[in-house]
Amino acid sequence: MVPPSRTDSYTYAFVQIECSLHRKLRQVVNARLRVLNTLPGCQLQELASEYGADDKLGLAESYCAEADRALQSENNSDSDPFDLGYPFERLRTAIKQGNKPALDDILLERAGLWYAKQVLTEDQLAEQLKLSDMTRPEEWYPQARQLRRKLIMHVGPTNSGKTYNALQRLKQAGSGCFAGPLRLLAFEIYERFNAEGVKCNLTTGEERRVDDEVFLTSSTIEMLNLANEIDVLVIDEIQMIADPDRGSAWTQALLGCPAREIHMCGEESAVALVQRIAATIGEDVEVRRYKRLGELQAMEKSLESSFREVEEGDAIVTFSRANIFDVKRNIEQVTGRKCAVVYGGLPPETRAAQARLFNDPTSDYSVMVASDAIGMGLNLSIKRVVFETMEKWNGKENVRLPTPQIKQIAGRAGRFKARPKEDEIDPPKDVPGYVTTLRPADLDVLKAALAEPTQQLQYAMLKPPVEIVERFISSLPLAARLSTGVRHLQALSRTRNDMYLVRDMRSPALISTMDLLHDIRNLSFRERWTCIDAPLRGRDEAQVASFLELARHLADGSPAQILDIDAIDVELLDQEDLDFGARTSERLAKLETLHAQTVTYMWLSNRFPGTFSAIAEAYQLKQLCEQRIEATLESMKASKSAAKRDKPFISRDQFFSQIRRQRENHRGSRKKQRQQSRR
Repeated sequence: MVPPSRTDSYTYAFVQIECSLHRKLRQVVNARLRVLNTLPGCQLQELASEYGADDKLGLAESYCAEADRALQSENNSDSDPFDLGYPFERLRTAIKQGNKPALDDILLERAGLWYAKQVLTEDQLAEQLKLSDMTRPEEWYPQARQLRRKLIMHVGPTNSGKTYNALQRLKQAGSGCFAGPLRLLAFEIYERFNAEGVKCNLTTGEERRVDDEVFLTSSTIEMLNLANEIDVLVIDEIQMIADPDRGSAWTQALLGCPAREIHMCGEESAVALVQRIAATIGEDVEVRRYKRLGELQAMEKSLESSFREVEEGDAIVTFSRANIFDVKRNIEQVTGRKCAVVYGGLPPETRAAQARLFNDPTSDYSVMVASDAIGMGLNLSIKRVVFETMEKWNGKENVRLPTPQIKQIAGRAGRFKARPKEDEIDPPKDVPGYVTTLRPADLDVLKAALAEPTQQLQYAMLKPPVEIVERFISSLPLAARLSTGVRHLQALSRTRNDMYLVRDMRSPALISTMDLLHDIRNLSFRERWTCIDAPLRGRDEAQVASFLELARHLADGSPAQILDIDAIDVELLDQEDLDFGARTSERLAKLETLHAQTVTYMWLSNRFPGTFSAIAEAYQLKQLCEQRIEATLESMKASKSAAKRDKPFISRDQFFSQIRRQRENHRGSRKKQRQQSRR
């Protein structure tokens, strides 16, 4: 046992370390506040101006002084939300990671709350607290609460028949809807039902094929209609209810759809969470469990870093667009097998076309090279899944794939061979599947992930209805940006900590889109709020430019014909492949951008048809773009001059990861040498 005197000394030392760390935190925060208040932009002062301050400099300086006092007293933000306190854990995490944007967000968030208390009336503050109370989200959907609904969960691994069985019930319903995560999946169900003589509509963000006399609909989850009572709703991939970006759409479907039966398909991980949510609305959950139809087997050997071991029916999974084409070229060079490709940047229709090539036993395409986009939404005849790597770039560094994602991708192996269907959808077949890795070092990581027990989801994501957000924004001064109001609402939001989390509306992508739209006058709140959800690749300058041009048409009320939009380069389709020569990849990237611009136009047309009326031209442009993309993919064959010798494959991601590790090791050794020299 440690003597009491030594215990006291240890405690004292620990307190000293904590005090030292807190002093360091205070120094960093104060330094960052000075930057935010002085450098170009003067964000603290501009924020004070948005809150209606007459003396924005004085209010910003007062905040900095109050912030230092709050840091000295280690005041947290748990009491009055408008009092100046700090979420110290979030601060420490941001500082430890060197994440300046995250640190700035915290400081500006607390500044906004403090400014509100100085500028707004007590009634306005009370209204904000009332609107930000999200502890009973089930009350947002009174129509659904009036029904006695039957909830049924179909849970099991990939290729277990759970979705097939739920769809059989939907086909028998007088009215109903399938709601899934992908436009591609919604389109597949739409085509299958109609091919079987079961009439079905299609509703996605970009496309509507609706007959008023038809009462079944296949849709993406975000397009689910909550206004009409239906007999049966099938929600696919229910475990996505916890997804930080899109999970709120699944929560909304579960809480808000007025359906007499709701069938939820997905993983075992969602069962306990759905049961807890159902208990809050007085509804029971029937759980139907399914076993995989055909064993999934992790192989004892990897491919030993050689693509010569690739076989017919293999799907090689990697995690960047550049890697996909590197892998494709390597396989085609050393095996002579042609590779289909699937990745997130491809149009869904092109992904489906590539899947058909791979599935067709009479085609020359016997290997699939894909990103994690194959994890859901495509029916692929995969015999074996091969992970090219077990790591993925998260924006800062390569990190190990999450276990649920590994299991979902691996589970694609052993899918039944897709064949033309004459009468009804064939149920999944009892076919074994195999999974392995390219490199020996990754095989143990794969096996450990597959052996991990299922982790139960803890939280479902919430997004407040547009009516609540609109009322909240109206309680702020007129000068406040939409992004400022959203940050303010996020900071005040309260919910049940045992069940829900509010979707982070302060994500860089959403805030960036809000700020892009800020300078476009005459857009109503509803128009702005709708536009921030438009499909937009924020790093693609050409797509951002076309999005802003379309938004200006919406603000002006002037018709926007897609062929007249300056930022949409339709002439790209007139250029021959020879114009690009060896730069085929560059042409493909430009075609992907053009397709994304067209999809954004169609998305806006579904919501604002009076302004974006050229839907027929957009649809033709989209189809032509898809044809050119498929032709470009076909032309990307292995170079005849490429070396045929089979070398251990190192992808670009792997190469740069090795370089980073070497630099870190070098820095570490130099630091150690300096420490030794000082001694």
